[in-house]
Amino acid sequence: MNGTMVPLPGSGAAADLPSVLVFPHAGGSPRQYAKWARVFSGAGAPVAGLGVTYPGRDRRIGAAHPRTIQCLAGEVADAIEDMGTMPAVLAGHSLGATVAVETLREIHRRHPGERLPVLVASGQAAPEHAGGGCLHESDDAVLLDELSRLDDATAQVMEDPEMSALLLPVIKEDYRLIETYVASPPPVVVMKTTIITVRGVSDDDLPKAAMRGWQAWASRVIGPVAVPGDHFHHLKHKDLAVLCRMIALASSRTVRHRSVGEKNVDDKTRNDERQMKEVLP
Repeated sequence: MNGTMVPLPGSGAAADLPSVLVFPHAGGSPRQYAKWARVFSGAGAPVAGLGVTYPGRDRRIGAAHPRTIQCLAGEVADAIEDMGTMPAVLAGHSLGATVAVETLREIHRRHPGERLPVLVASGQAAPEHAGGGCLHESDDAVLLDELSRLDDATAQVMEDPEMSALLLPVIKEDYRLIETYVASPPPVVVMKTTIITVRGVSDDDLPKAAMRGWQAWASRVIGPVAVPGDHFHHLKHKDLAVLCRMIALASSRTVRHRSVGEKNVDDKTRNDERQMKEVLP
């Protein structure tokens, strides 16, 4: 997998557990989702957390940056095939949601008719409304001001000149990907899965209207689901991680029970499936 997909810090092994594949925000990495791994491992029914590492950081610090989001999605689809097990959920935030939907589309293209993961798209407009902007062409001071506006924690990290010099080129490349993004058209054959859109109630940069176009991308689209917080709600509140975990468990159990005709399903499983039946394909 060349470091493209790695376990979230503290997460269980993906081989014998339903898994959630996390696509980070611009400038993000799987290391920032350690809190999600703790949610995934809780309550006696663990879920494996995997994260996508974009080029230019962590194990891929020397990797070439992809030309487009579609190129990056192809790399992730290759890594999923190398793993040999399809994740139950693809969960992306902001830039990550766009990479995730293009990855889902690529999986659908390669394996038409096969069951697809559920997609949780957080903090991002529908593909046709994503993209645009020129921050990746701005000088460092302008980009730093924007990062500070979005998130105080990022601003504090960037006060360190060494960290700023290390991270800003990577963040600019991520911004280039999303700002120059031209969406692929929705698949001619609608993807048979569920897309759940999620929006922080205080995210002033994401109008609800910009999320409506997700309806064209799957046989079922739910949302936007409102969660507490602003654009970076996914790192400050656990609601999104809890939602992803429940979907992964319910999706995995439903597939297993249907395939083997299992009769003796425990109460916890029944309860999970009752709660999540609206979001299953």
